[in-house]
Amino acid sequence: MKGIPAPLKQPIIYFALAGGAVFGVDSALRSGAESIQVTDTVRKEVAAQLEQSLLRPPTAEELQQGIGDWVNTELLYREAEALGLQHNDSVIRAHLARKLELLVRDRSVVDQPTEAEIEAELANSGDRFSGPETFDVTHAFVLQPKNKPPEPARIDGVLTLLRAGADPLTAGDHFPRGPKFTRIPRARLEQIVGAPLSDLLRRDKLNQWQTVTGSRGIHFIRLDAVHGGEATVESARQGLIGEIVEKRKGEAARQFVADLREKYTVEGL
Repeated sequence: MKGIPAPLKQPIIYFALAGGAVFGVDSALRSGAESIQVTDTVRKEVAAQLEQSLLRPPTAEELQQGIGDWVNTELLYREAEALGLQHNDSVIRAHLARKLELLVRDRSVVDQPTEAEIEAELANSGDRFSGPETFDVTHAFVLQPKNKPPEPARIDGVLTLLRAGADPLTAGDHFPRGPKFTRIPRARLEQIVGAPLSDLLRRDKLNQWQTVTGSRGIHFIRLDAVHGGEATVESARQGLIGEIVEKRKGEAARQFVADLREKYTVEGL
């Protein structure tokens, strides 16, 4: 079967793995029907699960509580098994089937995608790998006098100076936040300026001085760079590889089921 190592094609291996995945410890840890052993393997397994959920190593008290919970689960499982509750239970059957499918996916060794396959995945990915855009902006400002607009001649004069290469810090009036914004989100810059900027912060407006009227005066904005937004192979490489690998693992799991259909006779369809 393509994508799955030969040793993993043996069903008995999967039943052993499913037991370990569902119940945490292999059934070989049991020494008898009425005996439950809390071995070093059990302690390590419980500690690892607790560390994963707590995002830190468990304390001695937390570990002891976790081991107690493991013992309770083992007790209930054995009693349920002794009562035959695992038979003819659709929930348990579906749970074990799903566990086996996940094991097949996890343990399938698949080929890593080629560069051409990564590029094709990006082309077919739509906007899934696009990130929020941020902007580098150079800014100047002319204060609006109370109850009257700035003089057009003043605005034209500042704009002429800026286009000629004048220092934005001195070309206009003082602005508390300074003349430079780096990797700023559009919403944040709009909040500072007090005006919508979607028409100004476009890639086709790079390196052009533009004006917009804000809540306190006239803002002169030059868009210097756009970051993020449209995904590239390099910016999305790991995600693209992950998606291709997951698709191949899914195909390996489907092929596993197809191979099982060749092994079993299905009647009544």
